[in-house]
Amino acid sequence: MKKIIIIVFLALFVASCSTKQDKISTGTVKNSSTGITQTGAVSTETEDKTILYDKNLKEMQTNKKLENGDVVAFMKTTKGQIEIFLETKKAPITSANFIGLAKKGYYNGTTFHRVIKDFMIQGGDPLGNGTGGESIYGKKFKDEFDKDLKNNTYTISMANSGANTNGSQFFINVNNNNYLDFKHSVFGEVIGGRENVLNISKVKTGAGDKPEKEVKIISIEIKKYEDGKFVDYPFDEKKVVDDYNKAQEESKNSPIKSGDKVSVHYKGTFENGQTFDDSYSRGTPISFTVGAGQMISGFDEAVVGMKVGEKKSITLPPEKAYGKRDENQKQIIKKADLKEFTDAGIKLEKGAKLPTQLGELEIIDTNEETVTIDINHPMAGKTLKFDIEIVSKD
Repeated sequence: MKKIIIIVFLALFVASCSTKQDKISTGTVKNSSTGITQTGAVSTETEDKTILYDKNLKEMQTNKKLENGDVVAFMKTTKGQIEIFLETKKAPITSANFIGLAKKGYYNGTTFHRVIKDFMIQGGDPLGNGTGGESIYGKKFKDEFDKDLKNNTYTISMANSGANTNGSQFFINVNNNNYLDFKHSVFGEVIGGRENVLNISKVKTGAGDKPEKEVKIISIEIKKYEDGKFVDYPFDEKKVVDDYNKAQEESKNSPIKSGDKVSVHYKGTFENGQTFDDSYSRGTPISFTVGAGQMISGFDEAVVGMKVGEKKSITLPPEKAYGKRDENQKQIIKKADLKEFTDAGIKLEKGAKLPTQLGELEIIDTNEETVTIDINHPMAGKTLKFDIEIVSKD
Protein backbone atom coordinates (compact mmCIF):
# COMPACT_ATOMS: atom_id res chain seq x y z
CA MET A 1 0.00 0.00 0.00
CA LYS A 2 1.01 3.59 -0.50
CA LYS A 3 2.86 5.69 2.03
CA ILE A 4 0.73 8.25 3.77
CA ILE A 5 2.76 11.08 2.34
CA ILE A 6 0.70 14.02 1.05
CA ILE A 7 0.72 14.17 -2.76
CA VAL A 8 -0.20 17.32 -4.64
CA PHE A 9 -2.68 16.54 -7.41
CA LEU A 10 -1.55 18.57 -10.42
CA ALA A 11 -2.92 18.39 -13.97
CA LEU A 12 -4.86 15.21 -13.32
CA PHE A 13 -3.35 12.12 -14.97
CA VAL A 14 -1.37 14.22 -17.50
CA ALA A 15 2.39 14.13 -17.00
CA SER A 16 4.24 17.30 -17.88
CA CYS A 17 7.87 17.59 -18.91
CA SER A 18 10.19 20.00 -17.13
CA THR A 19 13.80 21.01 -17.58
CA LYS A 20 14.17 21.40 -13.83
CA GLN A 21 15.31 18.61 -11.59
CA ASP A 22 13.64 17.45 -8.38
CA LYS A 23 16.96 16.49 -6.85
CA ILE A 24 20.66 17.29 -7.20
CA SER A 25 22.14 13.82 -7.12
CA THR A 26 25.42 12.25 -6.16
CA GLY A 27 26.25 8.67 -6.96
CA THR A 28 23.25 8.07 -9.23
CA VAL A 29 23.62 10.69 -11.94
CA LYS A 30 23.12 9.56 -15.53
CA ASN A 31 26.43 10.95 -16.75
CA SER A 32 28.33 8.54 -14.51
CA SER A 33 27.90 5.93 -17.23
CA THR A 34 29.93 7.97 -19.74
CA GLY A 35 33.20 7.20 -18.00
CA ILE A 36 34.25 10.84 -18.32
CA THR A 37 36.53 12.02 -15.51
CA GLN A 38 38.63 15.07 -14.79
CA THR A 39 41.19 13.89 -17.31
CA GLY A 40 38.79 14.65 -20.18
CA ALA A 41 38.64 18.01 -21.96
CA VAL A 42 41.46 20.42 -21.14
CA SER A 43 40.50 23.92 -20.07
CA THR A 44 41.84 26.84 -22.07
CA GLU A 45 40.95 29.29 -19.28
CA THR A 46 43.53 30.93 -17.03
CA GLU A 47 44.66 29.06 -13.94
CA ASP A 48 46.13 32.06 -12.10
CA LYS A 49 46.01 31.12 -8.42
CA THR A 50 46.14 34.68 -7.10
CA ILE A 51 43.16 35.54 -4.90
CA LEU A 52 42.35 39.23 -4.47
CA TYR A 53 40.47 39.60 -1.20
CA ASP A 54 39.26 43.16 -1.87
CA LYS A 55 38.45 42.57 -5.54
CA ASN A 56 34.69 42.31 -5.03
CA LEU A 57 34.40 43.92 -1.59
CA LYS A 58 31.93 46.57 -2.74
CA GLU A 59 29.70 43.90 -4.30
CA MET A 60 30.02 41.73 -1.21
CA GLN A 61 28.99 44.54 1.14
CA THR A 62 26.04 45.35 -1.14
CA ASN A 63 24.73 41.76 -1.17
CA LYS A 64 25.57 40.99 2.46
CA LYS A 65 26.50 43.51 5.12
CA LEU A 66 29.48 41.72 6.61
CA GLU A 67 29.99 41.75 10.35
CA ASN A 68 33.02 40.87 12.45
CA GLY A 69 33.38 37.11 12.67
CA ASP A 70 31.63 36.34 9.39
CA VAL A 71 33.33 33.60 7.38
CA VAL A 72 33.82 33.92 3.62
CA ALA A 73 35.15 31.36 1.13
CA PHE A 74 37.22 32.82 -1.70
CA MET A 75 36.88 30.42 -4.63
CA LYS A 76 39.23 30.92 -7.57
CA THR A 77 37.96 29.26 -10.76
CA THR A 78 39.00 29.26 -14.39
CA LYS A 79 36.00 31.53 -14.96
CA GLY A 80 36.99 34.04 -12.31
CA GLN A 81 36.78 34.59 -8.57
CA ILE A 82 33.68 33.84 -6.47
CA GLU A 83 33.10 34.87 -2.85
CA ILE A 84 30.73 32.80 -0.70
CA PHE A 85 29.36 33.82 2.70
CA LEU A 86 29.17 30.69 4.85
CA GLU A 87 26.28 30.14 7.28
CA THR A 88 28.46 28.97 10.17
CA LYS A 89 25.70 29.73 12.70
CA LYS A 90 22.58 28.43 10.91
CA ALA A 91 24.31 25.50 9.19
CA PRO A 92 27.41 24.80 11.33
CA ILE A 93 27.83 21.11 10.45
CA THR A 94 27.59 21.62 6.70
CA SER A 95 29.70 24.79 6.71
CA ALA A 96 32.40 23.08 8.78
CA ASN A 97 32.56 20.24 6.28
CA PHE A 98 33.07 22.65 3.38
CA ILE A 99 35.64 24.65 5.35
CA GLY A 100 37.58 21.55 6.38
CA LEU A 101 37.70 20.15 2.86
CA ALA A 102 38.68 23.53 1.41
CA LYS A 103 41.48 24.05 3.94
CA LYS A 104 43.10 20.73 3.09
CA GLY A 105 42.94 21.53 -0.65
CA TYR A 106 40.36 18.84 -1.38
CA TYR A 107 38.54 20.94 -3.96
CA ASN A 108 41.65 22.18 -5.75
CA GLY A 109 41.62 21.01 -9.36
CA THR A 110 38.07 19.66 -9.24
CA THR A 111 35.54 20.74 -11.84
CA PHE A 112 31.98 21.91 -12.14
CA HIS A 113 31.02 18.58 -13.65
CA ARG A 114 27.31 19.26 -14.11
CA VAL A 115 25.88 22.54 -15.38
CA ILE A 116 22.25 23.29 -16.25
CA LYS A 117 21.44 26.76 -17.53
CA ASP A 118 18.86 28.67 -15.47
CA PHE A 119 19.04 25.95 -12.80
CA MET A 120 22.38 25.31 -11.08
CA ILE A 121 26.10 24.54 -11.36
CA GLN A 122 27.39 21.46 -9.50
CA GLY A 123 30.91 20.68 -8.33
CA GLY A 124 32.99 19.22 -5.53
CA ASP A 125 33.49 15.71 -6.92
CA PRO A 126 37.16 14.65 -7.23
CA LEU A 127 36.13 12.02 -9.80
CA GLY A 128 34.40 14.64 -11.93
CA ASN A 129 31.44 12.44 -12.82
CA GLY A 130 28.99 12.80 -9.93
CA THR A 131 29.83 9.55 -8.14
CA GLY A 132 32.68 10.59 -5.84
CA GLY A 133 33.35 12.64 -2.76
CA GLU A 134 33.68 12.31 1.00
CA SER A 135 33.21 14.43 4.10
CA ILE A 136 35.54 15.45 6.91
CA TYR A 137 33.41 13.26 9.20
CA GLY A 138 34.65 10.06 7.53
CA LYS A 139 31.15 9.13 6.38
CA LYS A 140 28.06 10.62 4.81
CA PHE A 141 26.63 13.19 7.18
CA LYS A 142 23.12 14.26 8.04
CA ASP A 143 21.01 16.94 6.38
CA GLU A 144 20.95 20.29 8.15
CA PHE A 145 17.94 22.53 7.59
CA ASP A 146 16.94 25.96 8.83
CA LYS A 147 13.63 27.65 8.05
CA ASP A 148 15.47 30.80 6.94
CA LEU A 149 17.80 29.03 4.51
CA LYS A 150 16.17 28.56 1.12
CA ASN A 151 17.44 27.33 -2.24
CA ASN A 152 17.24 30.83 -3.68
CA THR A 153 19.32 32.27 -6.51
CA TYR A 154 23.05 32.37 -5.67
CA THR A 155 22.78 30.17 -2.58
CA ILE A 156 25.11 27.19 -2.22
CA SER A 157 23.62 23.85 -1.20
CA MET A 158 24.63 20.22 -0.76
CA ALA A 159 24.13 17.65 -3.51
CA ASN A 160 23.13 14.20 -2.31
CA SER A 161 21.78 10.80 -3.32
CA GLY A 162 18.99 10.86 -0.74
CA ALA A 163 18.36 11.99 2.80
CA ASN A 164 21.45 12.26 5.03
CA THR A 165 23.95 11.31 2.32
CA ASN A 166 26.03 14.49 2.20
CA GLY A 167 29.70 14.29 1.25
CA SER A 168 31.73 16.87 -0.65
CA GLN A 169 29.54 17.70 -3.64
CA PHE A 170 27.68 21.00 -3.71
CA PHE A 171 25.76 23.15 -6.16
CA ILE A 172 25.12 26.85 -6.59
CA ASN A 173 21.58 27.83 -7.53
CA VAL A 174 21.18 30.20 -10.48
CA ASN A 175 17.43 30.35 -10.00
CA ASN A 176 14.96 30.21 -7.13
CA ASN A 177 14.70 26.43 -6.71
CA ASN A 178 12.59 26.40 -3.55
CA TYR A 179 11.11 22.98 -4.29
CA LEU A 180 14.53 21.70 -3.20
CA ASP A 181 14.12 23.16 0.30
CA PHE A 182 14.29 20.55 3.08
CA LYS A 183 15.81 18.14 0.54
CA HIS A 184 19.18 19.83 0.02
CA SER A 185 21.00 21.64 2.82
CA VAL A 186 21.72 25.31 2.11
CA PHE A 187 24.90 26.52 3.82
CA GLY A 188 25.85 29.81 2.22
CA GLU A 189 25.34 32.48 -0.40
CA VAL A 190 27.46 33.88 -3.22
CA ILE A 191 27.98 37.53 -2.30
CA GLY A 192 30.73 38.39 -4.78
CA GLY A 193 31.58 37.35 -8.32
CA ARG A 194 27.99 36.53 -9.17
CA GLU A 195 28.61 37.30 -12.84
CA ASN A 196 31.17 34.49 -12.85
CA VAL A 197 28.58 32.05 -11.51
CA LEU A 198 26.23 33.09 -14.31
CA ASN A 199 29.00 32.71 -16.89
CA ILE A 200 29.64 29.16 -15.69
CA SER A 201 25.92 28.37 -15.89
CA LYS A 202 25.89 29.38 -19.57
CA VAL A 203 28.78 27.24 -20.82
CA LYS A 204 28.11 24.75 -23.59
CA THR A 205 27.44 21.27 -22.25
CA GLY A 206 27.25 17.76 -23.64
CA ALA A 207 26.09 14.38 -22.36
CA GLY A 208 25.06 14.34 -18.72
CA ASP A 209 25.10 18.16 -18.60
CA LYS A 210 28.92 18.04 -18.47
CA PRO A 211 30.68 21.17 -19.81
CA GLU A 212 32.44 20.54 -23.12
CA LYS A 213 35.37 22.57 -21.78
CA GLU A 214 36.32 22.04 -18.15
CA VAL A 215 35.45 24.75 -15.65
CA LYS A 216 37.88 24.13 -12.84
CA ILE A 217 38.14 25.19 -9.20
CA ILE A 218 41.75 26.28 -8.86
CA SER A 219 41.71 26.87 -5.12
CA ILE A 220 39.53 27.91 -2.18
CA GLU A 221 40.70 29.99 0.76
CA ILE A 222 38.67 30.49 3.93
CA LYS A 223 38.86 33.88 5.64
CA LYS A 224 37.21 35.65 8.56
CA TYR A 225 36.03 39.25 8.31
CA GLU A 226 37.42 41.48 11.07
CA ASP A 227 37.34 45.29 11.14
CA GLY A 228 37.12 45.71 7.38
CA LYS A 229 39.78 43.11 6.59
CA PHE A 230 39.88 39.40 5.80
CA VAL A 231 42.13 37.44 8.13
CA ASP A 232 42.99 33.76 8.52
CA TYR A 233 40.21 31.58 9.90
CA PRO A 234 41.48 29.02 12.44
CA PHE A 235 39.90 25.60 12.08
CA ASP A 236 40.42 22.58 14.33
CA GLU A 237 39.11 19.69 12.25
CA LYS A 238 39.66 17.06 14.94
CA LYS A 239 37.60 19.00 17.47
CA VAL A 240 34.84 19.63 14.91
CA VAL A 241 34.64 15.94 14.02
CA ASP A 242 34.75 14.80 17.66
CA ASP A 243 32.00 17.26 18.60
CA TYR A 244 29.88 16.07 15.67
CA ASN A 245 30.20 12.40 16.60
CA LYS A 246 29.42 13.14 20.26
CA ALA A 247 26.33 15.16 19.32
CA GLN A 248 25.15 12.40 17.00
CA GLU A 249 25.39 9.85 19.78
CA GLU A 250 23.53 12.09 22.24
CA SER A 251 20.88 12.89 19.63
CA LYS A 252 19.86 9.25 19.38
CA ASN A 253 18.52 9.40 22.93
CA SER A 254 16.91 12.84 22.74
CA PRO A 255 13.24 13.59 21.95
CA ILE A 256 12.32 14.02 18.30
CA LYS A 257 12.04 17.60 17.09
CA SER A 258 11.16 19.36 13.84
CA GLY A 259 13.89 18.82 11.24
CA ASP A 260 14.87 15.34 12.46
CA LYS A 261 14.93 12.50 9.95
CA VAL A 262 13.05 9.55 11.47
CA SER A 263 12.03 6.03 10.54
CA VAL A 264 8.63 4.95 11.88
CA HIS A 265 6.66 1.72 11.85
CA TYR A 266 2.89 2.14 11.88
CA LYS A 267 -0.43 0.41 11.45
CA GLY A 268 -3.35 2.49 10.17
CA THR A 269 -6.99 1.55 10.69
CA PHE A 270 -10.41 3.07 10.13
CA GLU A 271 -12.82 3.56 13.04
CA ASN A 272 -14.37 0.14 12.36
CA GLY A 273 -10.99 -1.52 12.89
CA GLN A 274 -10.32 -2.27 9.21
CA THR A 275 -6.62 -1.92 8.37
CA PHE A 276 -5.81 0.34 5.43
CA ASP A 277 -2.02 0.40 5.71
CA ASP A 278 0.60 -1.49 7.70
CA SER A 279 4.36 -0.97 7.49
CA TYR A 280 4.97 -3.94 9.81
CA SER A 281 3.56 -6.36 7.23
CA ARG A 282 5.84 -4.86 4.58
CA GLY A 283 8.82 -5.13 6.88
CA THR A 284 9.94 -1.59 6.04
CA PRO A 285 9.34 1.50 8.19
CA ILE A 286 8.51 4.83 6.60
CA SER A 287 11.22 7.52 6.66
CA PHE A 288 10.57 11.25 6.60
CA THR A 289 11.80 14.61 7.84
CA VAL A 290 9.68 15.88 10.72
CA GLY A 291 7.99 19.20 10.02
CA ALA A 292 8.87 19.24 6.31
CA GLY A 293 5.28 18.70 5.15
CA GLN A 294 5.96 15.19 3.90
CA MET A 295 3.30 13.62 6.11
CA ILE A 296 -0.31 14.31 7.01
CA SER A 297 -0.22 16.96 9.73
CA GLY A 298 -1.56 14.85 12.61
CA PHE A 299 1.00 12.09 12.04
CA ASP A 300 3.80 14.65 11.77
CA GLU A 301 2.79 16.32 15.02
CA ALA A 302 2.40 13.01 16.87
CA VAL A 303 6.05 11.96 16.58
CA VAL A 304 7.41 15.23 18.01
CA GLY A 305 8.68 14.58 21.53
CA MET A 306 8.84 10.80 21.12
CA LYS A 307 12.07 8.83 21.50
CA VAL A 308 13.56 5.87 19.63
CA GLY A 309 11.77 2.68 20.71
CA GLU A 310 8.70 4.52 22.00
CA LYS A 311 5.20 3.47 20.87
CA LYS A 312 1.99 5.49 20.73
CA SER A 313 -1.60 5.14 19.54
CA ILE A 314 -3.29 8.18 18.02
CA THR A 315 -6.68 9.07 16.55
CA LEU A 316 -6.75 11.75 13.85
CA PRO A 317 -9.90 13.65 12.85
CA PRO A 318 -10.27 14.42 9.11
CA GLU A 319 -8.77 17.91 9.44
CA LYS A 320 -5.55 16.36 10.82
CA ALA A 321 -5.53 13.61 8.20
CA TYR A 322 -6.70 14.00 4.59
CA GLY A 323 -9.17 16.81 5.22
CA LYS A 324 -12.93 17.02 5.12
CA ARG A 325 -14.84 16.03 2.01
CA ASP A 326 -15.65 18.93 -0.30
CA GLU A 327 -18.43 18.29 -2.80
CA ASN A 328 -17.00 21.05 -5.00
CA GLN A 329 -13.76 19.14 -5.41
CA LYS A 330 -14.33 17.74 -8.88
CA GLN A 331 -12.71 18.06 -12.26
CA ILE A 332 -13.96 17.68 -15.81
CA ILE A 333 -11.55 15.84 -18.12
CA LYS A 334 -11.75 15.02 -21.81
CA LYS A 335 -12.11 11.31 -22.45
CA ALA A 336 -9.35 11.60 -25.03
CA ASP A 337 -6.93 12.48 -22.22
CA LEU A 338 -7.76 9.25 -20.39
CA LYS A 339 -6.76 6.89 -23.18
CA GLU A 340 -4.33 5.06 -20.90
CA PHE A 341 -7.26 3.90 -18.79
CA THR A 342 -9.42 2.76 -21.72
CA ASP A 343 -6.39 0.95 -23.14
CA ALA A 344 -6.20 -0.85 -19.80
CA GLY A 345 -9.80 -2.00 -20.20
CA ILE A 346 -11.45 0.51 -17.86
CA LYS A 347 -14.81 1.79 -19.08
CA LEU A 348 -15.26 5.53 -18.61
CA GLU A 349 -18.69 5.34 -17.05
CA LYS A 350 -20.34 6.67 -13.91
CA GLY A 351 -19.12 4.81 -10.83
CA ALA A 352 -15.92 3.58 -12.46
CA LYS A 353 -12.77 3.80 -10.33
CA LEU A 354 -9.57 5.12 -11.88
CA PRO A 355 -6.32 4.00 -10.19
CA THR A 356 -3.99 6.96 -9.56
CA GLN A 357 -1.12 7.88 -7.25
CA LEU A 358 -3.76 9.21 -4.85
CA GLY A 359 -5.68 5.97 -4.85
CA GLU A 360 -8.83 5.12 -6.78
CA LEU A 361 -10.75 8.19 -7.96
CA GLU A 362 -14.38 7.84 -8.92
CA ILE A 363 -16.14 9.03 -12.07
CA ILE A 364 -19.28 10.79 -10.83
CA ASP A 365 -20.67 11.96 -14.18
CA THR A 366 -20.06 11.47 -17.88
CA ASN A 367 -21.19 12.52 -21.35
CA GLU A 368 -20.03 11.78 -24.89
CA GLU A 369 -16.82 13.82 -24.66
CA THR A 370 -15.95 14.27 -20.98
CA VAL A 371 -16.05 12.69 -17.55
CA THR A 372 -16.34 14.38 -14.16
CA ILE A 373 -13.98 13.07 -11.49
CA ASP A 374 -14.33 13.36 -7.72
CA ILE A 375 -10.85 14.60 -6.80
CA ASN A 376 -11.24 14.47 -3.04
CA HIS A 377 -8.59 12.22 -1.54
CA PRO A 378 -10.13 8.73 -1.19
CA MET A 379 -9.74 9.01 2.60
CA ALA A 380 -11.03 12.58 2.88
CA GLY A 381 -13.62 12.91 5.62
CA LYS A 382 -12.44 9.83 7.48
CA THR A 383 -11.18 9.57 11.05
CA LEU A 384 -7.98 7.52 11.10
CA LYS A 385 -6.25 5.59 13.86
CA PHE A 386 -2.53 4.80 13.97
CA ASP A 387 -0.31 2.66 16.15
CA ILE A 388 3.17 4.12 15.69
CA GLU A 389 6.65 3.09 16.81
CA ILE A 390 9.85 5.12 16.42
CA VAL A 391 12.50 2.87 14.87
CA SER A 392 15.40 5.30 14.41
CA LYS A 393 16.37 8.95 14.32
CA ASP A 394 19.19 10.55 12.36
